[in-house]
Amino acid sequence: MDILVEHGKIEEKKYEIVVLGVFENETSDFTSKSLQAVDSSLNGAVRDLLESKEFSGKLNTIDMLRTKGLLPTKRILLVGLGNKDSFSLERLRQVSGKTAVRTRELNIQQIVTSLHEIRQSISPANAAQAIIEGSILGLYQFKELKTDHQIESSSIKSILLLERDMGVLDEIQKGANIGNIIAESTNFARDLANMPANIATPSYLSAKAEELATTFSFEYDVLDESNAREIGMNAFLSVALGSDQPAKFIILEYKPSDNEKLDTIVVVGKAITFDSGGLSLKQKAGMENMKYDKSGGCTVLGLMRAVSQLQLPIHLLGLIPSTENLPGGKAIKPGDIIKSLSGKTIEIVNTDAEGRLVLADALTYAKKYAPQLIIDLATLTGACKVALGTHASGLMANKEAEKFKVLLKTAGEKTGERCWELPLWKEYSTHLISDFADFKNVGGRDGAAIIAAAFLSKFVEKGIPWIHLDIAGTARSDRKKAYIPKGGTGVGVRLIVQFFRDLIRN
Repeated sequence: MDILVEHGKIEEKKYEIVVLGVFENETSDFTSKSLQAVDSSLNGAVRDLLESKEFSGKLNTIDMLRTKGLLPTKRILLVGLGNKDSFSLERLRQVSGKTAVRTRELNIQQIVTSLHEIRQSISPANAAQAIIEGSILGLYQFKELKTDHQIESSSIKSILLLERDMGVLDEIQKGANIGNIIAESTNFARDLANMPANIATPSYLSAKAEELATTFSFEYDVLDESNAREIGMNAFLSVALGSDQPAKFIILEYKPSDNEKLDTIVVVGKAITFDSGGLSLKQKAGMENMKYDKSGGCTVLGLMRAVSQLQLPIHLLGLIPSTENLPGGKAIKPGDIIKSLSGKTIEIVNTDAEGRLVLADALTYAKKYAPQLIIDLATLTGACKVALGTHASGLMANKEAEKFKVLLKTAGEKTGERCWELPLWKEYSTHLISDFADFKNVGGRDGAAIIAAAFLSKFVEKGIPWIHLDIAGTARSDRKKAYIPKGGTGVGVRLIVQFFRDLIRN
């Protein structure tokens, strides 16, 4: 898709349709100069529409005006921006997603918008980024496995940001380019998450990672089962025992060539390509959605894609432990005890608590890079979704990560990928005491999301800042929202890119 920025005035340009924003109950002194010009050219038609209450400007509502030859452009698509005092980047993303889809429904192949005029203390670059992100994310469809007759015939070929002020064109272009990279990387993660388990095996993810590394010029490596066994990754390998698909431990590394003295950050993504629960078998209802248990790893791949294209000045490692969790004849059993890469022993009480096993070895492996920060993303516990629903990811961190978690939560507010912190007090670790090993892999239902994080904390090298993001409630959506599709959301890509950008500025 082409992303275009053009200098011009809507009253002088000819397009099929142009998107303009209206604040709720805004009936005079329009914030947008383009909206003022359109209203004047149409003899007060916008004002009449608002005064009649046929269109109020309520958030995400849409109406359309035909210009009837009074303007070169044929139609004006009006979108409600809601209350002016509550305007934000997130609202700009939402309305951009809504209008992009509406434009596609009208069989128009170019989105033309002047929404970035409504800046309201938002910089031109940030406004442009939000519009492009919202539009591309809103237009997303997973159609790789659909036959031609099932795919919507119309597709958007380009998005054009029409700007009246020549002085901000460069800023808008820069923001639009950033938004395009981030949105396409998020959609890449969505595609991987949506891919079914008969296709998206650990080997498939590994091949995609290698392809990505080649395309975007970062390093790729993989530990196969023999490599992992040789170094003692028994917790990771124990999950793979019931599957015929070979496990893969994927290692990706990005480092700008012109800067050798950079802080190292490791991002770990859980990638269970299908989770049946193992011998602690899940209920059949909804088990088809267990293909999304690889979402953390998919996010890491999307993140590497975005960071390398944006050329951010950080040294980034992506670790993706990937396997299936199936109840085969060799599968790990409740009561088994395994020795992890760290040397610590784990009693398996529930084989459906497999994500923390693969992450335990990945977090131990991360210490070899002497990182300044480790972040892990995992669809780890249904308990986190019970606690927070689908509106926020659970955030838990050690004391060393204090300054980082504040920045991450702020990034969540900026991107709409919000995080809610849960405590990680030492008392939660008492639930992991085992009579036969160093730890149990589960500790009961009460506080289960936090106890899972407490388990992971045992495998983080002392003194290394670490943040755990439980994305069980946010990695998949049951329904389409403004720019969030039904299915995989790609959560975490935009969040962590924003976190990195803020971290670099600070």
